[in-house]
Amino acid sequence: MRTPQDGKLPGRKESRLGAEERGLLACRAALDRKATDIVVLDLRKLSSITDLFFLCSGQNARQMQAIAELIDERLSEHGVEPLSREGTDEGNWILLDYNDLIVHVFSEEVRRFYNLERLWARAPRLTQLAGETIEDRKEGMNLDPAATRRGSA
Repeated sequence: MRTPQDGKLPGRKESRLGAEERGLLACRAALDRKATDIVVLDLRKLSSITDLFFLCSGQNARQMQAIAELIDERLSEHGVEPLSREGTDEGNWILLDYNDLIVHVFSEEVRRFYNLERLWARAPRLTQLAGETIEDRKEGMNLDPAATRRGSA
């Protein structure tokens, strides 16, 4: 419920972070919890529901929960609270709605099934957020399990 005077939600701290800064914080947090297959889709020219979709996968429900909790914590530190949280009890698909950024934390199986990347195929995949290259955050961290197996053989 927004107050008529300022249009702000009561009890919320204001954040000056834009969608890309929020996405960068989500990316850093997800990487800190070893999320895999991170993709950021730019929906700004395709949809009015949000600016960015942030997608990542976890190996199991416990890891997915840890990823979502750290993303929520890092954004909260900057005064950004989700409008809603979905799926935190089920453990197959966790959604955090930050209005201009929607975070999806999937199990690998559920991500393949819903395939949001295919559904939003016209959306550009961002390689940079707030001027920082997303791939740079992955240096030294191999997110490809197949490459890890090849390297250890």
